Amino acid sequence: MEHIPGIFTETLSVGVEPIMRCQVKALEQVTSWLMGRLATLEELLQFVKMQKILGDSDNSEIYSRQVESMRQFCGYLGVAVPDQFTLVPPNSVAVLIHWKVLLVICARLHKDTYPCPEGYAAEQVAEEPMIPVAVDSHFHPDRLARKASLSAGCTFPDILNAGPVDAEQRVQVEGGVAVYCDPATYPTGSEISTFPRTIAVALGIHPRHASRSTRTIKEWLERLERLLLRSDVAVGKIVLDHCEPHQNWHLQQIELLRLTIPLVKGNHVLVLHCRGMKDDCGTEAFMLLLNQLKSLPITQRIHLHCFTGNAFVLSRWLERFLETRFGFTNKVATFDKLQQEALMSVPESRLLLGLFWS
Repeated sequence: MEHIPGIFTETLSVGVEPIMRCQVKALEQVTSWLMGRLATLEELLQFVKMQKILGDSDNSEIYSRQVESMRQFCGYLGVAVPDQFTLVPPNSVAVLIHWKVLLVICARLHKDTYPCPEGYAAEQVAEEPMIPVAVDSHFHPDRLARKASLSAGCTFPDILNAGPVDAEQRVQVEGGVAVYCDPATYPTGSEISTFPRTIAVALGIHPRHASRSTRTIKEWLERLERLLLRSDVAVGKIVLDHCEPHQNWHLQQIELLRLTIPLVKGNHVLVLHCRGMKDDCGTEAFMLLLNQLKSLPITQRIHLHCFTGNAFVLSRWLERFLETRFGFTNKVATFDKLQQEALMSVPESRLLLGLFWS
């Protein structure tokens, strides 16, 4: 492990030329050590193939961020990008930057045999201070674009870079879930196909639209059903909001829930948002919503966005839906002690972060 340079750390920014230049130099150096002569990265790739240390199961451990790093590395080297990167067999020089392949290479090195040459100094990468990488589990592109006064044809980078951010709060957003709950701004199927690979899409109908005519609701649901035939679209967000006037709770919100739930199929992730009455943690609303979802299987994948419940609500949801993930926003700043205890009890693997919109 001592031979792996920090330049291969996977938290470094993706696609930065000075970083990729240093990675190439490091790989060229190790190639010359292993071959005993100047050699190409293709020859290093062939060397890795012959080691036969990795197994087929290792191919399942190439994640989206690593794929993007490899794609950028291919672009920097000017080589073709394969349809799918594989470690077994290693099918591109870009997989040489994957940590498992680097370990295979390092297994053939020893610091006493291949010491750093005397007087050698690694090239310093002229880069801005490292910015934390983030994935926004819940954001509304249409609302963000309106708030930033962007044109209708704006791109995702336009939206993500629109507003000023204090330096200490800046993150590098590398993916997220784009949520559309206003049918008037739904993207078309062809538009969804152009979205970045790291952006997932969720489509739903906000209950504030439930007062529209029966005919309009029917047309919206039919359009939603057609879009949900895509394998890359989630259902949501579906909202139960008891901050709204109580006379709307049943006639509008529950009825819209009843009409939308049948659209949820086994392959869908369901995005939910539940709010109790003002200044309330929402126990009654969460339990009512839980009851309304009783027709769904226990294995239904759920993102419970902007969770504000207590430990009792959290435990009941996990009992009923084993695949629930809990989303939190800056509303945690208003949590009372019971809500804070619930937040602290959520396993890290079930915790998601996102923006808050009313």
